Parts: sequence; C-alpha cells; structure tokens
Amino acid sequence: SMCYDVARNRVVMFGGLDFQTFSAYGDTQEYGARSETYGSGCAGSNGTPAINSNDAPRFGANFDLTATNVEATGSLTIFAQSLTAIAPVALDPIGMTGCTGYVAPDVLTSVTGSGGSATHSIAIPTTAALMGTAIHTQALSFDPGINALWLTASNGHTGTIGN
Repeated sequence: SMCYDVARNRVVMFGGLDFQTFSAYGDTQEYGARSETYGSGCAGSNGTPAINSNDAPRFGANFDLTATNVEATGSLTIFAQSLTAIAPVALDPIGMTGCTGYVAPDVLTSVTGSGGSATHSIAIPTTAALMGTAIHTQALSFDPGINALWLTASNGHTGTIGN
C-alpha cells in the first residue's frame, strides 16, 4: 500500500510483491525529498550550535540551511558539506574538546552571520540525475578562546534531493 504523509511531505510505501519469487515484501520505502538532523553540537559562548532547514532540497528551489546559537557577534560560520556520510568522529585530538564531526569536509563555505545565526543557501537545479542525492552538512562556528582550535561544531544534517 502507498500513501502521502502530509506531516513529513513524502510518499510512503509498505510492502509490495517480488515478481520473480512471488513473495511479499514486508519493508517500508519512503520517496521524495527529505531533511533530517542527527547528533548534537558542542557548547560554545552562545549555547550549543544547531543546524536545520525549513524544508528539504527540492528541484528548482533554494535549499536553506541555518546554523543557530553560533558566536553572537557576527563572526565567521563555516558550513562543511559532503556527498559521503561518515561515522561520528571525536574532534578532541585536533583541539575541539567535546565536539563531534559528522561530515567529511569535502566542501567548505564561509558565511558571516548576525545575532547568533547564519544561513547558507544552495540552489538545487532541475537535473533528474540528482534525484536521491544526499547532501550532508555540519556548521562550524569561529568562537575565540572556547577551545584550542577556537571552533565549535553543530549537529549533523542530511538533505536528500527530490521533488
């Protein structure tokens, strides 16, 4: 059976039939764009940074990611992005005590925020080949004196491109 989940803005399918073996599937599949957060950030001078989005990445639209609770004086926030998911990594060895890395830093984008938040916008093209591509993101906030590296980290976020 298949239905549209209005609360999560996606199509959900349960079951189905394997036509080669004529056996029933007992799994659940979800289709469409998705936006999910995971893990937790490490405390900084303005609280614990967190990253989220108002919507999932959709064809022909901007995908806005907002980091909140970053250093409040409008200093630098870095959005680290990757198409590859990684297991959580403790960042203590590089001087970010109590912080966890959730994203391989394949692409780094710097944004100047204000009032304790910073937003990074990604234009999603209408390219069918991108359907189902996951964009993994984590925010790093420049926070002088908070630890040896002067950076705090947010939780992780994954946005899956769809309609």
